[in-house]
Amino acid sequence: MITQTALYKALLQYLENNKVSAEEIESASRVINDSIETFSKKAAGYIDSFKESANELSQKIEETVSISDKLESSKSVFEKVSGFVKKMAENIDPLIATGIYERVNILKDSIDAFEAQIMSKLDSGKTMADHSHGLLNKDRIKVFLVGEFSAGKTTFARRLLGGSSGHIAGNPTTGCLVIHKQKSTPSLLVAFNKEFSISDSEKFERFLNSYNLRKFFSNVNNVFTPNANVKLFDNNDFSSDKILEFLKDANDFPEAFTSIVWNHKKPSQAKYDSFLDFADLYDMPGIGGEERHDEVIKKIFNEHKPDVVLYLIDTAAGCPSEDELKALPGFLQSITRCEPAPLFYWVYQKPTEYASLNIANLDEQGPVYDENFLKDNKKKMEDWVDNIKINHSGLFNEKLINYLAETAVLDARGLKDDTETAQNAASIVLQHYFCRNAMKYCENAGTLLLSESNAAQLEVMNYRQDTPGHFNSTENSFIQNKIIDAIKISSSLSVEGARIIFQKALCIDVSYDIHNFPFDLRNVLLEMKNDIDNIIDQMVKALRMPAKGIGVIFNAKSDIISVDAINNNFWANYEKNAAWQGLLYKTQSYHWLISHYKGLVAPQYVNKIGFALLNNIKKGIKHLEESKMPFSLTVKLFEKNSELLQKV
Repeated sequence: MITQTALYKALLQYLENNKVSAEEIESASRVINDSIETFSKKAAGYIDSFKESANELSQKIEETVSISDKLESSKSVFEKVSGFVKKMAENIDPLIATGIYERVNILKDSIDAFEAQIMSKLDSGKTMADHSHGLLNKDRIKVFLVGEFSAGKTTFARRLLGGSSGHIAGNPTTGCLVIHKQKSTPSLLVAFNKEFSISDSEKFERFLNSYNLRKFFSNVNNVFTPNANVKLFDNNDFSSDKILEFLKDANDFPEAFTSIVWNHKKPSQAKYDSFLDFADLYDMPGIGGEERHDEVIKKIFNEHKPDVVLYLIDTAAGCPSEDELKALPGFLQSITRCEPAPLFYWVYQKPTEYASLNIANLDEQGPVYDENFLKDNKKKMEDWVDNIKINHSGLFNEKLINYLAETAVLDARGLKDDTETAQNAASIVLQHYFCRNAMKYCENAGTLLLSESNAAQLEVMNYRQDTPGHFNSTENSFIQNKIIDAIKISSSLSVEGARIIFQKALCIDVSYDIHNFPFDLRNVLLEMKNDIDNIIDQMVKALRMPAKGIGVIFNAKSDIISVDAINNNFWANYEKNAAWQGLLYKTQSYHWLISHYKGLVAPQYVNKIGFALLNNIKKGIKHLEESKMPFSLTVKLFEKNSELLQKV
């Protein structure tokens, strides 16, 4: 792929090689003027030597041909470059990785606001912790870099992180898990296994001594055990070269380490966010290699849950090898246990050749990007999955096959020193992750808000008297509809059953934790609660007690409430009793006072504020989805007429 960076570098190199200096232009002008003057003199005095002078003029003019050729060639090149830049500029708004990351930040800010202003203040105590992973500003997602030995994982890590952390490279056949993170202070953190055996103990002893680590270990019969107080090695003084040397040496002893974490410091001159601002990169050992490395891989997947898997495969082959085919089911079973299942991309990172771009050979009709590459490799991977269904169902169960059918192809090919293509490809992956997970977050948050907004407490706190500005002392619609009607519907209802209906409708059965409230406020709330309970008790007892002059059916032995008693007696008593008339308003005051002090979001505001903030998150998702490249970098398997995933 011709990247903008490669194009600009090639253009600068071409201009350097073909520049026309001021001295050359001045010399050409002087040659032409001298030739014309000489020709004029000779033509005037010596007509017979006209032919000789003409030949001399022609010879002089030829000296300027090279300059003219340079200018003409430069004009042609500029026209070609202009055409390519125009193609690159189409639909860029402007984007590349920086544009995506800016929109991701906006989306994360919106989710942070929703968590702070709504979720943290819901009295129910419900959270979105199971759905917010990676979406908050404090979070980092886990991107696993996986592939066969020598597939180019470490090279890709260098290309992906090189723009922000300089030279990054371990042994080309990495045998240990190396996690790249971004911290304010650079460091190398090494976590050792609690106990491990080393076949070549002398070599391991030399390794420990060379890094001043031997003092932290005991060795009994080639079984090494770190001291209890030294489980994590932290040395902020490690230089970049020393880190690379350590990683290379550590590859010989993968059984010794739980993980090696390289914390990179963000360059002070960095103007924009990069990959490590949003994700940690897990550079995995190669699969399908040594058995001891396979054991390390199994352990890693058991202890860590990837959010995204980037699986590097050979560009020339286009699909996994036979060795990879045999090793894949083991680690796929591990990652498919995650919920949600991680996004999975088959990544092509090695170009077919590493030749630098020669701008002089640009063809204006040639592709800015090889559009057939993704189509061809999409077809190869689809055929590969179909072959698994037919011939390898014993290795891959239905769940794994269905998961493979949901994977995507990612084109990240670039030169060894290229960072632009790798960064763009990684940003598209993160775009997909945040769009997918943020949409699921909104769906679950919406369901939660609906359950909150439909709670009985909302109806209590949000109740208003039927006639605005007029206090109705003869009847209350809330008590009638939510309590009395419910009592009537219940057959053979006991007094205690009627009391429960009162308490549930008024949400007095809700248990508030007020032990940390101020003493005086706590006493006020307890008095209010007792008053409410006493009024409810009076109202319930009135249903079984006959009023004067009115026959009320009541069976004292069975303690059953009579519907006739309700119809003939309840509202007559209600009209005469101020305490009964004030029950609902006292209950509202009780709930409001607690909610106000605890800083909770009142249920009646959940719909207005909560869903307004959710809509803002959805706008952020749409804005992020609209980010697009002028050419395709990724495509999903088994999609007819596949669109760019970043354009979906």
